[in-house]
Amino acid sequence: MGGFTDGLVSRDDAKRIYALRSKSVDEKTITSANSEALLTKIKGEEQDGWTVAKKNKKSVRLTRPKSSDRQLEDDIWSLLYRLGFKELNADRNFTIKLGENAPGRQIDVFAKDDETIFIVECTHARENHSKPIKGLIDKINGIREDVIKAVHQHYGRTPK
Repeated sequence: MGGFTDGLVSRDDAKRIYALRSKSVDEKTITSANSEALLTKIKGEEQDGWTVAKKNKKSVRLTRPKSSDRQLEDDIWSLLYRLGFKELNADRNFTIKLGENAPGRQIDVFAKDDETIFIVECTHARENHSKPIKGLIDKINGIREDVIKAVHQHYGRTPK
């Protein structure tokens, strides 16, 4: 049978995740006991696309822009959070199992309130031109019934 994997959050956990997802950059802090080692670490991180946002005596806060596909998912997730949805996926690895022998289906954004469930598939074009989505729509239609069954199995069959 189908079902949900772990990975749904609500209340304080969702608030904590919202604080991270609502930003347009990733942040991390690196520390070191001496300044030479810290400078070496900074140079290595800068080669990976990180930039220094704030310097302290023994630590540095670094930032890096999110990829456009991740930013799109985070923007939609944040919008649904701000709209008051109470249960959302914790990260990009949320999966709905569609059957015993079927592989799980990764879901970009899952949001549930008392009356509605949104299951969102995010797609974008890297360049400024149209992107055919017929194949994606056909794929979604192909799993639609299995996803509905998985939702009913997890939450029950009595929708409001």
